[in-house]
Amino acid sequence: MFDVIALGELLVDFTGSGASPQGNPVYEANPGGAPCNVLAMLKKLGRSCAFVGKVGNDLFGRMLRDAAEAGRSLECSGLLAALTLFSLAACGGNGGGNAGNGGG
Repeated sequence: MFDVIALGELLVDFTGSGASPQGNPVYEANPGGAPCNVLAMLKKLGRSCAFVGKVGNDLFGRMLRDAAEAGRSLECSGLLAALTLFSLAACGGNGGGNAGNGGG
């Protein structure tokens, strides 16, 4: 029995982390998705938590599953295989940004 079970998205947030030696933008892949963020905070408060959702059977999907299970100690037996979702965020010099969503 769990205190909280969340259903929703688990995705990869690509955030800008500088430029390559050739001047190309470099992005870092970070686990994201509001439902798992909420569960992570509840877990820190001592609640037992589980997540139900979908991720791809690919490099990013495995990264998301590993982060949810190990880093946040969430029960993820309800995590099914599908396409891995991602978002791309770029901030301008004035702190504003543009965001796009996609799937891979």
